[in-house]
Amino acid sequence: MTPLLVGCLLNARACAEEVLRKPSHSVPTWAFVCAGEHGRFALEDALTAGVLLERLLELAAAQGVPCRLSDSAEVAIRLRWTYPDLVAAFRGSSVGQLLRDIDAEEDVELCCQVDSSRTVPVVHVGFATFQVRRVARFRDG
Repeated sequence: MTPLLVGCLLNARACAEEVLRKPSHSVPTWAFVCAGEHGRFALEDALTAGVLLERLLELAAAQGVPCRLSDSAEVAIRLRWTYPDLVAAFRGSSVGQLLRDIDAEEDVELCCQVDSSRTVPVVHVGFATFQVRRVARFRDG
């Protein structure tokens, strides 16, 4: 059973550290799956993937782990570079509009706190269902 790590801006570095900590085959393959919005592209997901990939590449380079990016991973990183202000980008997205509509716009700033959490939820996928089995906490340092 392959565990799925739940990554976001809040735990980007901790998630990348956990990915690199896992034992791998001779040529490890990592996949980042964006939730999307009803099967459609979501700007905030792609930007978050770009940040997660930046952290993964930074840590992999420090550990001497070679990485080769897919075209979509490359696009996620480049898209992230075009939005240096994540809060503004998220506010301008469809989710930002939704949060304004429900009077919860302050949630955007909370969600955009990059690397503020060391907690990485882990989902273990079963045969036909999935469930959260454990939450890993990583200490600083």
